Amino acid sequence: MAKLRSPNFPKFDLETAITKINQVYQAEHTHAADKEVIARDLGYTSLNGASLTTIGALNSYGLLESEGDGLKVGGDAVTILELPKGHAERVAALRRRAFTPKLFADLKQEFGDNLPSDVNLRHSLIKKKFLPKAADEAIRVYRETIKFVSDEAKEYNAPDAGKPEGESKPARETPMQQPQVANTQTKTPAPSSLVQFYNLDGTPALPSKTTELAFKLSRGSEARVTIIGDATQEAIDKLMQHLGLTKDTFPTVEELNKPRMATWHNKDHDQPVTVIGDLGEGPDGKHYLKIAESDTGVPESDLEFEDTKAKGAA
Repeated sequence: MAKLRSPNFPKFDLETAITKINQVYQAEHTHAADKEVIARDLGYTSLNGASLTTIGALNSYGLLESEGDGLKVGGDAVTILELPKGHAERVAALRRRAFTPKLFADLKQEFGDNLPSDVNLRHSLIKKKFLPKAADEAIRVYRETIKFVSDEAKEYNAPDAGKPEGESKPARETPMQQPQVANTQTKTPAPSSLVQFYNLDGTPALPSKTTELAFKLSRGSEARVTIIGDATQEAIDKLMQHLGLTKDTFPTVEELNKPRMATWHNKDHDQPVTVIGDLGEGPDGKHYLKIAESDTGVPESDLEFEDTKAKGAA
């Protein structure tokens, strides 16, 4: 007789998944790697039942993405790891990842944000062919995921660090309204990155209308743009104007691909190296570069470039 199995669901909550994907991000950044490499990044010695379960859960949340025959850290995962808690883009990414697993998306559609009792949830899962023990585990993981995202969203309305609590945005303030600083007519500037939205009860809410654009720029790069609110032709024109104004702040392909000789001042000794690529900012806030002599990225602050020394000597 065949052994009965419950439908698939992540075996741990989203907060745990983020901790685990950070291990992969620190080791591989956004480069694709085989499953065996990912398993070792996660602390396993090989591909086995435990490591495949963990990789499967990260896939289920969309924190890992397929690229060719390998896997890489996804764009939302990078947003979550790089941005501070409470940042609007991070919260939006968390909400997307929380409901990426099919079961969680189904529960969200069935019950909304206000969950019923565990008995009610359990009955619903058993009707979906869950075994009782698996149903209880799925409920636990789902509730912990929802709580994690909800707690993070509360950071939206937290007072700015170092400011009196009274200067935070009023709870019942309508979108786009700017709060008055106490006893003056000067308005506190709205956050420069994104408009913040609030429910009628004063709790922070994500805008209901967003448009996401994603497209390849080259074999090694892609772009993702999230437009909050109405994505009109005029908004697209303005976005293109902003991109045009900032274009010259980015390097050319020739500049990126041109090798640079440098001395790597590492903890053991000084080593001549050839810089061949840019890996971007790491989780520690440092800017990392790729060198020909190692598969590991090197902090730019640890490098002394030969062309810079030559200019200084001149």
